[in-house]
Amino acid sequence: MTTMTNPKRAKRAAKSISRYVDDIDEANLIDLLADAMHWCNLNAEDFDRCLRMARDHFDAESTGNA
Repeated sequence: MTTMTNPKRAKRAAKSISRYVDDIDEANLIDLLADAMHWCNLNAEDFDRCLRMARDHFDAESTGNA
């Protein structure tokens, strides 16, 4: 199993966010999240549940408990 560091996770997110065309990173992040919501809707996934799980992962990774 490969362990990804938090800086590598942030770099991976930055790469995804940078694919959007706005000059403002926050706007790109908002578009990415909205697109993820559309994806969840089309694929019968619960975005709010996924977001809660992502927060749990973030908390564990941030405290070194992952």
